[in-house]
Amino acid sequence: MIFDAARAHPNALFLISTERSFTYAEMAEKVRLRIAQLEERLHASTLVALVGHASLETLVTLLALLETQTPFVAIHPRWTEAERLRVLQESRPSHLLDGDAMLPLSFGLTPSLPSSLLAVLYTSGTSGRSKGAMLSRDAFVHAAKASEARLGWQEDDRWLLAMPLAHVGGLSIVLRCLLAQKTIVLSPPGGAHAFMETVSTHRVTIASLVPTQLAHLVNAELESPPHLRAVLLGGAACPDGILRRAHTLGWKVFTTYGLTEACSQVTTSISPVLNSYGGSGTPLDGVELEIREGRICIRTPSLMLGWLAKGLPEPFDERGFYDTGDLGSLDEEGRIHLHARRTDLIVTGGENVYPREVEEAVLGLDGLREACIVGVEDELWGQRVALLYVGEEQALDALQQALRPTLAAFKIPRVIQRIDALPTNSVGKIDRNKARLLIQP
Repeated sequence: MIFDAARAHPNALFLISTERSFTYAEMAEKVRLRIAQLEERLHASTLVALVGHASLETLVTLLALLETQTPFVAIHPRWTEAERLRVLQESRPSHLLDGDAMLPLSFGLTPSLPSSLLAVLYTSGTSGRSKGAMLSRDAFVHAAKASEARLGWQEDDRWLLAMPLAHVGGLSIVLRCLLAQKTIVLSPPGGAHAFMETVSTHRVTIASLVPTQLAHLVNAELESPPHLRAVLLGGAACPDGILRRAHTLGWKVFTTYGLTEACSQVTTSISPVLNSYGGSGTPLDGVELEIREGRICIRTPSLMLGWLAKGLPEPFDERGFYDTGDLGSLDEEGRIHLHARRTDLIVTGGENVYPREVEEAVLGLDGLREACIVGVEDELWGQRVALLYVGEEQALDALQQALRPTLAAFKIPRVIQRIDALPTNSVGKIDRNKARLLIQP
């Protein structure tokens, strides 16, 4: 892949890192050297494990694996040792690749794998422990073309890579830019101001964010640079207030809905959104979408091949549809509206509560900047609705009274707790599991 691109556009800029910039020809030469190193150690490996740092060295190794058609299981760099070990034991790769290091492993023979496999990415799915989704080359190529058909490419486009390569969003950015011979900008760690510095200095034109990251930008009253033409916003539904404030500050936000099992994007808004009215946009080319009993079901050429582990239920129905477990609805324009990720659903007294709905109502109150709704276990009700928030001190009675005009009684928080910052995961999404642990009895 990189070699074909280098032959076609040798002097085009492929990567801007914190160290230096690389043309396609220069990157191809680094990849050629890495392939020679890998071949000395890997021989005829059928599967390797790749620790997916968003770094230059990891990117070079990733390109080498793509060029030699060596499939890999992605290891998140922030996983604990126990999480890493479970994945390695299940997938049984021959080596662990971490930066320049190549560590041989001894977990037994790698399971039989599809010949078209590009990568195994682990996803939390709808319940239980994470599962390895087997993603093919053709699936990623289709996803890249569908994204291109919706967003298009401009001659000077540069896409910010601000998430790990072990995340489907990060891996997809690399493959999309590689197929289109566009430029990737590696983002150094940091908050909203560091993000702005990178985007401005390197004239980034496309960025992928989650709502928490966008909230930090608008809470800091930061205006979008004019050359940033698209912010793809996904991972969770975004509160309407954040979208409105982002629009006022000039951020061109394209809402999306996607999942690991479908190589990232499934729907994307056709144009920048002003508020949440348009939901997460319409399906991309080739995506068929149905709502069954409130759950989002999809069929698309970018779907996974199946689960890596044996013995799991078949993920597709007789028509080839995959039940995502996410809760949503379609409007008259064919746009998807995400109500909740399945694991976020709160059931209290037999009633379903969607966190996003409550969070939007809470963020409409004065003095509240960020909010996270979770369910806490309750012997009588099953779960109680709890609110963690960032902002001015609130009295429970006053907050409940303010929400009564807009929320049914069972949706109103029964527990509230003020914190300095909401916990996030490795890609910047609010981590509800961590948030739940912060609730004081």
